[in-house]
Amino acid sequence: MLLHRITQHIRDQDWFAVGLDFLIVIVGVFIGIQVANWNDARRDRDSEALYLDRLYQEIIAISPQAEASFQKQRDPLAQIVAVKTFLATGVGIKMPDGHHCGALSQSHIFANTIFYPPTIKGLITTGHIVLVRDDAIRTAILSFDQVNETLRQIRTNIQIDRLLLARKYPQLIDAGLAEWEDASCDFEAMPKN
Repeated sequence: MLLHRITQHIRDQDWFAVGLDFLIVIVGVFIGIQVANWNDARRDRDSEALYLDRLYQEIIAISPQAEASFQKQRDPLAQIVAVKTFLATGVGIKMPDGHHCGALSQSHIFANTIFYPPTIKGLITTGHIVLVRDDAIRTAILSFDQVNETLRQIRTNIQIDRLLLARKYPQLIDAGLAEWEDASCDFEAMPKN
């Protein structure tokens, strides 16, 4: 219809009408492109809100688990430090007990769960991280990913170089067969070795 009108105006040499027809086409194309851009921007905002909401829900779910894992790892570490201080200086604790021995016998275990929200990996691997408009949030997500990767590498290196005290000093630490709490240690002989 529009093409027919344009060709008719050209035949009639009505240049004003031809210009007006072209202006209508150009404005129509411009409006169409703008509407498509607005729809794309709205979809991007919806995707951003979905990703951030999902990330928030994952962090809420993971946080108590990560805290519990941290506390679980913290207690044996405190026991190991107490034994080290006791063996080096003779102060701190009166005499190490079964909890201290259990901590020593499992001192080589560094493979606690690494809590990593799947949405972060999805944002980064798909390139959708660019949908996050807030620079601080985007930077925090990327920093979290980088720190997590560094921690994974450190954990791997520790696993490779770890020292199993019960294997190196079987005369001092009997790791027990059933539970870590079944371990027995010769704390009196440890300062001499």
